[in-house]
Parts: sequence; C-alpha cells; structure tokens
Amino acid sequence: MNKLKEMYALFVIVGLAITITYLCLAMSAYVKQTGKAKMRFIVSGVFGLVFIVGILGTAAGLPEQQPESSAEVTKTYTEEVGLPQSKEPTLIEQAKNKSDNEQDSNITTENRKIIYSLDITPEQFQMKFNSLPRTEGFENTTIESITLDTAADASNSFQEPLSYNVDVFALVNKSDDTIAYIQVALKHEGNDRDKDIFTHTIPLLISSTVPSVSDSKVEEILMKAIDNLFSDTKGIEILDGDYIFSTSNTAFARIFRISKEIN
Repeated sequence: MNKLKEMYALFVIVGLAITITYLCLAMSAYVKQTGKAKMRFIVSGVFGLVFIVGILGTAAGLPEQQPESSAEVTKTYTEEVGLPQSKEPTLIEQAKNKSDNEQDSNITTENRKIIYSLDITPEQFQMKFNSLPRTEGFENTTIESITLDTAADASNSFQEPLSYNVDVFALVNKSDDTIAYIQVALKHEGNDRDKDIFTHTIPLLISSTVPSVSDSKVEEILMKAIDNLFSDTKGIEILDGDYIFSTSNTAFARIFRISKEIN
C-alpha cells in the first residue's frame, strides 16, 4: 500500500514537471514555427494525464475522516488531563439507584414513605446472624462489624464480605434504621469454596431475619433458590406471608434476597 502511494506521488511530481516543461517548449516552437510544436503538445498532454492519474490515486488512498463520538472525545479528554474515567455501576450502586427511584415516587411529606422493612436493625441482624450455629468448616462465616454507608439521600446501606467472592449487602431505611432488604451475592468468578459459603449463608440469612420460621420451611426455600440460581438465568420469587424470597442472575453475580413489603 505504501509503495502504491509513493508511485502515485511520483506520477504527480513527474507528470506536472514534464507537462509544464513540454507545454512551454510547444508554445515556443509554435511561435518560432519550427515544426516541433505538435509533438510537444502531444507529450505535454500525455504527461498531463499521468499527473491527473497521480492526483486521483493519491486522493483515493486517503482514509475517510470519521467524526469522533462524544464518548471518544470524553475518553480522550479524561486520559489527557488525568481525570478518573467513569466505570460501570457496581452491585451496590445499582441497588442504591433502584431504591432511590422506587422511593422517589412514594414521597408523602418531607420524610420518605417506607415500602419495605424486615423490622430489624443492622445491629440486631449482626447479633442474630453471628449467634446461629454453623456446620463444621463454616465457623468463620460471621460478620465482625458493620460499617453503614450514609451517603445516599433515600437510604443507608452496608456490605460485608464473607469470602473474597461472597458478600452480604443490605439496604437500610433512614427513617427508622430498619433493614429494607438483605441479600447474599456470589460473584461468577467464585470457586467451589465460595459456592459452599454462599449456599451455607442462605439459611442463616433467613433464620436471622424471619422470626419463628421452621427448619422445614428454611430447607424448602433453600432448595428452590439453589436449584434456580444454578440451573436458570431467570430469577424466581418465593412468597411466605409478607416475606419475599427472590433470586436473580445478573452479569456479575448470583443473588438471593429477602424483603418484606409494608401493608
């Protein structure tokens, strides 16, 4: 391709030079009536065609200028000035945004109307969760401390890891400090150990947030949830009174969630 461009460039230079030279010689011969004017006009015309071919070939080889999209302009600008580039929203940010949107449509006064509540505070949940008996090998799957994120306007939240790829996340109502919903997530890159921790945590989560739930009911919910999460991409909802046990398979993780709608 580069050699072809060089050839067209040579056509332009040589064609233009010889065309002008022979055109001048032809004009001179015509004035002096030497009889050589006709041949020189022909030579000038031939190299004039060479010049035109060179121009057309050079123009055809130029790349089309594509307008930059606004995203490309923004990316280039942020890279040049050293600003942090925007990232895809995390699971926590998605949950916060969803909650904010839901609650924005339910404002009655200056305080936001509570739609979901498990009637338990983060501290009460932590105490109950940590006090439940564990099977052998899962004694360390406790929550040592809860750090509440209060940055959002509509709700607070916390996220605590049980392993590198398993997290417990909860959305907390600002008005009464009760948990709106709580979930455990297994990232897709998790290994077999992470999967075991995730499976082991689901019944602990249920027993920590649903009072007087029977062992048989916990086992039933666990089996349905695990069967769905590891065999289907479409989530399900399991209803038990006012409680909603739901599953979802996102691009990032498998999620089991517990919530209770306020009547």
